[in-house]
Amino acid sequence: MRTHLGDATLHMIVDAIQNASGRITVDELVSAAAVPAQSVDRVVNELAELGFADLTGSGRHRVVEPRRRLPPPADLTGQLEDLDQRRQAVLASRIDAAREYAESTRCRRAELLAYFGETYPPPCGNCDNDQQAKAESPDRPSITGGVPVRHRLWGEGQLLSRDDHELLVHFDSVGYKHLTASALASGILHRR
Repeated sequence: MRTHLGDATLHMIVDAIQNASGRITVDELVSAAAVPAQSVDRVVNELAELGFADLTGSGRHRVVEPRRRLPPPADLTGQLEDLDQRRQAVLASRIDAAREYAESTRCRRAELLAYFGETYPPPCGNCDNDQQAKAESPDRPSITGGVPVRHRLWGEGQLLSRDDHELLVHFDSVGYKHLTASALASGILHRR
């Protein structure tokens, strides 16, 4: 959620951008809005990400140029909260992916390369998992590495790894998801 940035701060920044009637530097915006530079940076970065403004230059000399009229701050707050929720979902999925990597019994080289969309046929013979292969699971999962897929709810993604029981898929909209292999058979997830 929108921590450490109140509605009043957002209102002051949006008002200062609209009052500038065009281009304004971040430094000028900090002065005009009378809010901390960190708050201005956060808001203008989010406005650019939502397509409301263009940013050029660097640091406090960056120039903010609205692409179109900004919505009222109350409407903008909702859009910024949605953006923040999407970011949080992707961040949580990255943490889950790191946890899955740490807990994996699969070939770590193949897992890591699959995460980056590359294919490597396991085992590598060098990682801890390959060196301590478990007798109870002699079958190694297949690591696919970057196969384009589409999910009914989450849209376009990349199938990163697959075994008999689980799929690891990265979606731009929600980040990394672990799905059961039945997602392919049911048609919820299909190859593009």
